[in-house]
Amino acid sequence: MTITRFESKRLLYREICIDDAELIVRWRSDPLIYEGFRNAQPLTMERHLVWYNDRYVNDSTRVEYLIIYKQSNTPIGIINVSDIQKRSLQVGYLIGELSYQRQGFAAEAINAVIDQYTSAGIVNYIAEIRSDNVASIRTVEKCGFVLEKEQESVFLRYIKVCK
Repeated sequence: MTITRFESKRLLYREICIDDAELIVRWRSDPLIYEGFRNAQPLTMERHLVWYNDRYVNDSTRVEYLIIYKQSNTPIGIINVSDIQKRSLQVGYLIGELSYQRQGFAAEAINAVIDQYTSAGIVNYIAEIRSDNVASIRTVEKCGFVLEKEQESVFLRYIKVCK
């Protein structure tokens, strides 16, 4: 199941391509962005290209979408779905352009992905968030995710079930 393009009220989404590498590396190399990731370190172009060419293009359980602000046609971030199974998937996101943060774009993107994939039969959504990332916790809670259980980990697991 691959959905390559869709849109929401203010945003367009299209699957990433190799031409997006510079932009993705710039975003993923910003400490304000990568501090929330499991692999909390800057991304190099070399590592990104190896990941893209060797893993991403061959992974049928993951789709990365560039988030584009319709009004200015500006790429502002990424939302991805991974571990896609018959009825569940995991959602991850980043708003890489800092001037577009705290404007509800992440929540809009999450809800758009849920709308698209629920139509395709997915009912369980998972988001794993660092316990100190208050903004992301608020975002997923705003989207209807609930904490699955307290964990003895830096990451908290949130779930949303759509029927």
